[in-house]
Amino acid sequence: LVGYLLNACLFGILTVQTYTYCSSFPEDKIHIKSLVCGVYLIEIAQTVLTVHDAYVVFASGFGDLTVFASARTVWLYSLGLGCIGQSCLLELSHSAHR
Repeated sequence: LVGYLLNACLFGILTVQTYTYCSSFPEDKIHIKSLVCGVYLIEIAQTVLTVHDAYVVFASGFGDLTVFASARTVWLYSLGLGCIGQSCLLELSHSAHR
């Protein structure tokens, strides 16, 4: 439960950072902006899946202990984190190249 709440808080922080970036740097190159928007879209998808899993486990599956054993969309989380990690690596290499 703590992990779900922490994910929601971090998503809120990411939303503020994305808005601040888009409003502060409107003249950035299109590939940098698309990278930022792509990472944000991946995080939206991950947060939606996380909220769905939290609902299934804690609301609709309340009292049913077998719901904890079912593998839902947990495997997608590592995929999303891998994409974000590679995107950050690309951005860091681009910044180092400047």
